[in-house]
Amino acid sequence: MKDIMKSIPYLVILSAIIACATAFTFAQRPGTGLGSFNGTISGTVYDAIYEEPIEYANIVVYRVEDSTQVTGTITDPAGSFVVTNVLPGTYYIEASFIGYTTKSVNNIKITPAEPDAHVGRIALRAMIIDVEGTEVVGERPALTYEIDKKVVNVSRQTTVTSGSAIDVLENVPSVNVDIEGNVSLRGSENFTVLIDGRPTILDPSDALRQIPATM
Repeated sequence: MKDIMKSIPYLVILSAIIACATAFTFAQRPGTGLGSFNGTISGTVYDAIYEEPIEYANIVVYRVEDSTQVTGTITDPAGSFVVTNVLPGTYYIEASFIGYTTKSVNNIKITPAEPDAHVGRIALRAMIIDVEGTEVVGERPALTYEIDKKVVNVSRQTTVTSGSAIDVLENVPSVNVDIEGNVSLRGSENFTVLIDGRPTILDPSDALRQIPATM
């Protein structure tokens, strides 16, 4: 009887040691304690139109109960992402990228029984920005060369608002106009004036005097 009484304290100590060891062992098993819980949220982000993965898209995880930001990550070149170390709870995520509208995925549940949640494909659409209409105005160059001729654009000359065609020709290369208004081309007055594609019967200089500069 005395031997039994003496052994009782040792049995109590041994039981306490076994209980502590068992608790420590369970604490170290993955998924059995929040300290070592490693839930994950994964998925892929794609362009909704071109079906191409979007790299460096932002993934932000929020807790549903208070909309607190919990964690986040970015997508890889394949558009994939994995958010790790997510504790049990209900979450929603937001996927965003520059030039695209942000998209949310709701009601993502992480539990000890199902620690991994895969949200699938998240398609982002390009952001459409309304801008005011613009008007593009093109101007012809002052001098252009074609296969059989040289074309002089006189529309930007100030003389087109008044005077005659001779006043316009005063600023055209290779054309000389004397003080009396006689026109010569490369020093020769022997040239033909065409009006609407037809030669005129008038003297070239006289015909040019009768053509308003605005025409």
